[in-house]
Amino acid sequence: MKSIKFAQKRAYLITSNKTKEIIRSRINNILGIDLNYKSYKLLNDSNLNDLQDTINNFFFSPVTFGQKFMLFLTKINGKNMNAFINKKKKDIIVLNIKLGDDLYKNTLIDGELFKNQNGGWVFQATDVFLYKNKNFLCKELTQRYNILNYIVKHDYKYNEKKDSFCLHVPVIMKLKYFKDFYDNIRNNLNYKVSGIVFKYIKDTKTNKKKDYVYIFPENRKNNKNRKEKYIFLVKETQLPDVYELYCLNKNKNVIKFGIASVPSIEISQILGNAFKTNKNKEKIFECEFANNFKKFIPKKQIYNQKISFYNDVNKFIRHDLL
Repeated sequence: MKSIKFAQKRAYLITSNKTKEIIRSRINNILGIDLNYKSYKLLNDSNLNDLQDTINNFFFSPVTFGQKFMLFLTKINGKNMNAFINKKKKDIIVLNIKLGDDLYKNTLIDGELFKNQNGGWVFQATDVFLYKNKNFLCKELTQRYNILNYIVKHDYKYNEKKDSFCLHVPVIMKLKYFKDFYDNIRNNLNYKVSGIVFKYIKDTKTNKKKDYVYIFPENRKNNKNRKEKYIFLVKETQLPDVYELYCLNKNKNVIKFGIASVPSIEISQILGNAFKTNKNKEKIFECEFANNFKKFIPKKQIYNQKISFYNDVNKFIRHDLL
């Protein structure tokens, strides 16, 4: 092992391929997953409809700007090991933290490592895949979060005054609380929120159902946009800050074009205010093309104008957005 500094604490980077393989095989043999396993998909045009159709089967929870890690609690040569697995690099780092001895019968916790606004390091535990050598991937969400909260409350010893590192479990919420979370709660947390994750509630024995991560528009990378404007019919959806764009085909029929880009709070407010005016769930907007997203940004609500033809828009962007 190589001595390193990790989350303001002394830690050890595992250099032994044998030890790495022991850890990998213990996880894979029970769960059938590798060290870079992702339990989520990024929310985009291709899977948006799938989420919308089953939105009541999801809770949501905050996503941080931190790095993705899994914490594997196991025994190597009879000694307890806290193995933090970097999901991107597959590096495995051993850190000395105090947890209940029973957890080292093989417990795998998914999460994010970040630095909070007080300067302390936090491992936000977002899921538990393996608990005391039992597969929890197929357990219902509430059961998994009950386990996480139990671990932090009963199996974890933390001294706030002395320790610069802690474990934390975020709150999971129903979608009806999103506006309050976005407008108020996220700004009162002691860490920055990059987006939300829609977490699947129900039991799925096939283990094929994924969560969806939605990054807030203001936190996405912004490049210079080409100032080209087209007119679209805009429809709101059940998801916050997700709006569908429609244009005309050659027969002058209204067809779906894609999803609008909402890159800032200002654009979000413009759209939100437009759809509050009456019960009409569709509006006409002048939109600018965002070259970095290959999408259009609704800029200005307009009236009594014809929406653009798909072929004209498609010729401009030179690839199909549908």
